[in-house]
Amino acid sequence: MLLLFRMFGRDGSRYGDTPGWIDHAMKTFQSMPLQNESKPIAASRLIAVLQGWDVSDLDVIAQKRQAAIAGAGGTVVVRAKIDQSWKPQLYKLP
Repeated sequence: MLLLFRMFGRDGSRYGDTPGWIDHAMKTFQSMPLQNESKPIAASRLIAVLQGWDVSDLDVIAQKRQAAIAGAGGTVVVRAKIDQSWKPQLYKLP
């Protein structure tokens, strides 16, 4: 589960602590499937992919802690910036 809290602009006070959005986002895997008449996905089956660039070491620790509190099955901290600049484009096909 890609949880780039700062890159996605989810580091505001709305979610409490800086990485508080992580817990909120992970809980959607339990609530959203139920709203669509499907089975929820247990947090223990999710691997949290966390932002490790342009953040402090304390931010990384806080993200890991938040993922653990949310019940993530594991974490991966990405140190190299992930390019999120994709834009949809139309292509003509023969």
